[in-house]
Amino acid sequence: VVVVEGFNAATSVRIRAQGTYKSRFGTFHHDDWVGEAFGHRSRARDGRGFVWLLAPTPELWTKVLEHRTQILYAPDIALV
Repeated sequence: VVVVEGFNAATSVRIRAQGTYKSRFGTFHHDDWVGEAFGHRSRARDGRGFVWLLAPTPELWTKVLEHRTQILYAPDIALV
């Protein structure tokens, strides 16, 4: 599931039984997410905030993946 906290804040979460997701908006229990449709706005139990639960589409998945830098040297670039 892709959890969206705001316009530029999204992360991927693997839902597990009795798992939790903690953010600045509160603590969200995975058990509350099971059975909800994608696009659901989930509120924290303590009422501090909410997050959106979205399906992992290719566009969202590339946004939430951890990006790493790669050094390319001139001879290597010539082959690419």
